[in-house]
Amino acid sequence: MDVNDAELSASDSAEITLVASPDATFKKEGSVAGSGDPEAGDIVTYSFTIENTGNVTLTGIAIAEHLVGVGSVLFAEWPGAEGELAPGKSTTASAEYVLTQADVDAGEVVNVSTLSAVPTRGTLDDIEAQHSLSLASGAALTLVKSAVLYDDSGDGLANTDERIRYTFTLTNVGNVTLTNVTLQMPRCRGCLR
Repeated sequence: MDVNDAELSASDSAEITLVASPDATFKKEGSVAGSGDPEAGDIVTYSFTIENTGNVTLTGIAIAEHLVGVGSVLFAEWPGAEGELAPGKSTTASAEYVLTQADVDAGEVVNVSTLSAVPTRGTLDDIEAQHSLSLASGAALTLVKSAVLYDDSGDGLANTDERIRYTFTLTNVGNVTLTNVTLQMPRCRGCLR
């Protein structure tokens, strides 16, 4: 038999291990609805963006909110199965929070959220995103002064020794709590306090 006429065959196998590198980005923004200075009762909308930047699929994706009072996190459409992101894919979510007077008085709301996910291979530590929302302070106070004459003589005129009662109405028309509010009348001689 001629070697050139022989049919040669050979086989071999090799196992290649692909390294799993699970990773993700987690971004968070926040804004207050409405115009003007923020007030207690205004709605803050938090927006989240999650992207799978690793090389394995992430499953069981969830966002935990640490600020008491934040509503349920609502996810937009998933690019694949619900709660999963394939490599290179992303999704968004949102949640709402109602401002309290304490938030407005503090001048900011600091909110921390945690993203958790389970990769199909490997491990992925939880990822935190913090957002600080500055709240403008609009302190303002109005004063309305009125007077009533006690016309003891009955002549319809303000005479010596007749009393005048002054009434003052102070109204906080700003968005922050006012403390140590005082009223002074330096030009009122003989006024009883």
